[in-house]
Amino acid sequence: LMNDYEKTHASTIAVMPVPHEDVSSYGVIAPQDEGKDGLYSVETFVEKPAPEETPSDLAIIGRYLLTPEIFEILEKQAPGAGNEIQLTD
Repeated sequence: LMNDYEKTHASTIAVMPVPHEDVSSYGVIAPQDEGKDGLYSVETFVEKPAPEETPSDLAIIGRYLLTPEIFEILEKQAPGAGNEIQLTD
């Protein structure tokens, strides 16, 4: 993960493919592209989508390297589920 971050200098999130029928158990990414060398540009995140509504089968597995700019964005977000601020909100 750190090597990928050093290549891109962008926030980096680990994902893994999961069976299509299991996507509703995960947050998934909506990739902007087909990916290259295992790296994807991400359009958005979707938290626990129904299988028929999922943008991909690439599940977020809870490993993040974030640039400082994300924290400025999160400070402006209203709390979501559980009255917490979520990356997927």
